[in-house]
Amino acid sequence: MLPIRSILAAVVLATVGAHPAAAALRVYSPIVEEGEAEIETQFDATGDHRPTKTGAYTANVSLGYGVTEFWKAEVEGQWKRDPQGGMLFDSTSFENIFQLTPQGKYLVDVGFFVEYEAVSQRGDHNSVTFGPLIQKEFGANLTTLNLLFTHELGNRSAPGMQFDMRLQTVWPITENLSGGAEVYWQPGRLGAFPGVDGQGLRAGPVLTGDLRLTGFGKLKYEIGALFGGTGSSPQGTLRGLLEYEFHF
Repeated sequence: MLPIRSILAAVVLATVGAHPAAAALRVYSPIVEEGEAEIETQFDATGDHRPTKTGAYTANVSLGYGVTEFWKAEVEGQWKRDPQGGMLFDSTSFENIFQLTPQGKYLVDVGFFVEYEAVSQRGDHNSVTFGPLIQKEFGANLTTLNLLFTHELGNRSAPGMQFDMRLQTVWPITENLSGGAEVYWQPGRLGAFPGVDGQGLRAGPVLTGDLRLTGFGKLKYEIGALFGGTGSSPQGTLRGLLEYEFHF
């Protein structure tokens, strides 16, 4: 138990000094489970009739751990391909989720997200992303909202903060499968949003679920199809997530 935890802690600390960029699309839950380890991979890929919007691809691989009952730490590596470009290792990031309220005790469950990204590509900038994570059960429905703010670091970095809103709402279909919808809105820099057509907006259906492996934890999965709602958004985006969770 202790050696494994020590190894994970060493990996997390080593990553803080590494090099990251924009994460694959996903909605973060504010709920933390102490002692739960996660191995996760996720991706998103775009399709569009415009050469500048089609063929973009992002893939992430991460290792996370519920360090305490209110703090989860995660180390993530990201690869990406820009439209008409080649695949590159893009970034390393150190993510933290802090659960601020006991689950189910108040009107909503609240957490806080903090991420440091260190980029690998010349011309990109390291950044810090932070913001509240809010979750609410409406009967059988589970709705999760992320309100995230990103600030670039270093010389010639973009001024101010970029705003990013993410929403997922799902209902159970079977015991291990839920379905619903997602929205990803990226309007731009606070105080200087462009016109609606210049903002990023994608929305569409999503399926989520888990498969319990008796004695070996469980597999969680998500698959979503997003459609662009503005001229600056890709017409179509396919995203997916596969996560193995276990306790030690």
